Amino acid sequence: MMRLAYLALLGLCACGQDHVATETRASSPSPRQAGDARPNPDPTSAPATKPLSESDRLMLESAAKACRSPGADGYTTFFEAFARSDAVRKKYAARTINLIQLDPVTGRRTQRRIDGRAYREFPIQIVDYDYKTAQPLRPGDDDEYVKLEINQSQSNQISVEWTRVRYDGLSDGGDDRGAAFDLDGRPYDPARRTDGQLLFEPTDTCWALVADIRQRRASKRQ
Repeated sequence: MMRLAYLALLGLCACGQDHVATETRASSPSPRQAGDARPNPDPTSAPATKPLSESDRLMLESAAKACRSPGADGYTTFFEAFARSDAVRKKYAARTINLIQLDPVTGRRTQRRIDGRAYREFPIQIVDYDYKTAQPLRPGDDDEYVKLEINQSQSNQISVEWTRVRYDGLSDGGDDRGAAFDLDGRPYDPARRTDGQLLFEPTDTCWALVADIRQRRASKRQ
């Protein structure tokens, strides 16, 4: 059973949501994984180059409320706002973010630190109510979705593991899309290695994204 080598799991308490599996675990990134967790100066307090959209305003309000909410209701709502809004990502990015690329075949690891204000690589988006990748492995693939495992440590760090999946469409009724399969055609199993991980460190007022870790995959073309 394969897990990403950078996860250290000591405790477990799970709770579920549609399309998002959440669990509370004692896991913490190593100093090499995290960037500078201090948040950037609030971009929404500076003179705006263009007015915020209504959607961005709503997501900023949702994120601020989530920062004050304990447990899964707080961190899952915070991550949803983070995924939906560029304004939220700018406000809650750390001063520096560590970008890490892992090659599961060679074991090679590359990393670079960037200014959080220049971070444009966020890999997740929400389309309607579905989590999807910002860049599908096959360009233009509308059937590629994302399954999430959101973990909160005892020290209030957040780890979001994400895996590319497709659904078989065989629903038992309701809004679900049926069973999920990874891109190799195997039934989705959260215990296997994931496509990536996002790490958030707690700050004085909320959380800040400090690391974006990816498992390298070969691109598939149509």
